[in-house]
Amino acid sequence: MSITMYYGRAGSGKTRAVYERIRQVITECPGDPIILLVPEPATYRVERELAEFMPQGGFTTVRVVGFGRLAYQVYQSIGNVKAQQQSISQLGRTMLLSLVMKRKGAELGLLSQAAKRPEFSAVLQGLFSEFRSFRIGPDELESGAQRVSNGVLQKKLQELALCMSAYEEELQLHGQIDGDPIMDLVHALPQSPLMENCHVFVDGFHWFTPVHFELLYMLFDLAVESVITVDLPADPKRILANKGRHGIFNRSVEILENLHKEYGTKLSFQSFTGHRGTTVLQSLEEHFFHGKHNTTAEHIPLVSAYNREREADWVARDILSYIESSPNARYRDICIMLRESETYGDTLEKVFTRYGIPHFGDRQRPMNNHPLGELMTDLLGIVKHSYSRDIMFRLLKTDLTPLTRETVDELENYVLEFGIDHLQWERDNWSYMRRVAGLSDEEQPDAPRHARVNASRQAIMDILIPWFDFATSSDAHTGAEWCKHI
Repeated sequence: MSITMYYGRAGSGKTRAVYERIRQVITECPGDPIILLVPEPATYRVERELAEFMPQGGFTTVRVVGFGRLAYQVYQSIGNVKAQQQSISQLGRTMLLSLVMKRKGAELGLLSQAAKRPEFSAVLQGLFSEFRSFRIGPDELESGAQRVSNGVLQKKLQELALCMSAYEEELQLHGQIDGDPIMDLVHALPQSPLMENCHVFVDGFHWFTPVHFELLYMLFDLAVESVITVDLPADPKRILANKGRHGIFNRSVEILENLHKEYGTKLSFQSFTGHRGTTVLQSLEEHFFHGKHNTTAEHIPLVSAYNREREADWVARDILSYIESSPNARYRDICIMLRESETYGDTLEKVFTRYGIPHFGDRQRPMNNHPLGELMTDLLGIVKHSYSRDIMFRLLKTDLTPLTRETVDELENYVLEFGIDHLQWERDNWSYMRRVAGLSDEEQPDAPRHARVNASRQAIMDILIPWFDFATSSDAHTGAEWCKHI
């Protein structure tokens, strides 16, 4: 067992050294399994980079995984023993926590109002999961409450300890387990054939929770060779001798201290001092936290605008300027980094669309706001509420129906004007229109709109009436039949 720490500042070449070492292992030990553990969002990028780095343009024995995918592959290799455990499901946790909140509501003070909200059980579920990842239980919460001087925080910790204790008692009463998935993986790793003659590489992490450290220790103990990359500003031996604070490197230093405490002299070090990026960025990275000025002739522009739209507008113009500056410039070479995608994401997407800039936003979006999810929900809502006007137009505005948005807007104005709702949608013809005395229906000024609206209504009802009749019939339907009609 050998454990090597690649250390250096960001951009010094640690990741490339990992790729190079993986290539050496594939050449010297063909067939040996290799695990490259990286943060979950980076797996695709790293896998692609590694494939491009290899002389053959690919690999077969390397698994580029995050913690979740590693767990899946380990359980798969040992016959999926995880499925045999009695771990409670997410829905079961939510129901059990709701029961606990109902029973303990009278004993709560600060959390009493929050406990009445239906989503509070989901909040507690995430909070308890995080507590477990830091090895914190009811006793630790009680102990922490005694040590804090803030009365509000003390009361909140005590009430959380009460809720967590009651939850664990309910778990025992019902014979359920709510274990930490990382610790389950730690116990399963020794049984996995994936760890036989395995080489483990850990890259891209800035910090680990206590249970993640337990997983790392198990991986390193079982592996033939282990390599981990850590961003450190100086020689690790000098850092270990200096027990003071290390500013922004505190978490990286914590990784160093924990690994040194666990492995001592078995832990070896390899330094990297390379630089990446333009000279002005290198100067900024090296001198910014030391109060020194820019040592280069280049500058980094700082743009101030009176709102986010103007900031996004400047970014869009700068991107177009870059693209036009060289025939080799490509949109795919441009990356925009945001502290919070929720703050600027929608604004940037609207501005880029207006300027015709192709773009992709790497952020999670709730499925209930997706047009397809909205369509599915509204199809069921139409049946439940008999063509409720609000639900009908939510469905039509998903842009997944044959009607254009302009047609939908005209239909909505007509429906609102004449108060049409519910089963009135199923009438063969709407006769409502603005009439001028003395003129026939065909001669009315509103006749063209009336004809268009009825055509639009017929187009959508030809689709919805068969669905409504199917969903409201008294016959029992199979899941396949429901899917077919939807």
